[in-house]
Amino acid sequence: MSWVLFGLQAVVSVLHSFPAFVYRPNPRTAAIVEFVNSLGPWWLVLFGSSSISLLATLLWRRKRHWGHLACMFVWVLFATALWLGALASRPTGPILFPCVATALVLVHVVVATAYADERTERGRA
Repeated sequence: MSWVLFGLQAVVSVLHSFPAFVYRPNPRTAAIVEFVNSLGPWWLVLFGSSSISLLATLLWRRKRHWGHLACMFVWVLFATALWLGALASRPTGPILFPCVATALVLVHVVVATAYADERTERGRA
């Protein structure tokens, strides 16, 4: 599961290298994600660094929950930007992608909790 999540994180990072490919400007929607992109390559840096941290913890086989928590933090920021953009639009924008991003936050929380619990159980044995 962690390797699949790492692959997803890396793909999202690469996709943010090509913002014209990922985003289509829509004058009717409040695109907070596009605004953050206009400030610099923040999404690329955040998704890239979190995928590298997840890869490092998976290869090191220690502190894997920290790698998932780093990814969760980035997805929380991204999901918040998507939700704010969708809710600030008139009419309300599509909520499919904010829901998917929120689901990925929850998946990373569950996997990080499982790794933390596994580490705790191993420490007691």
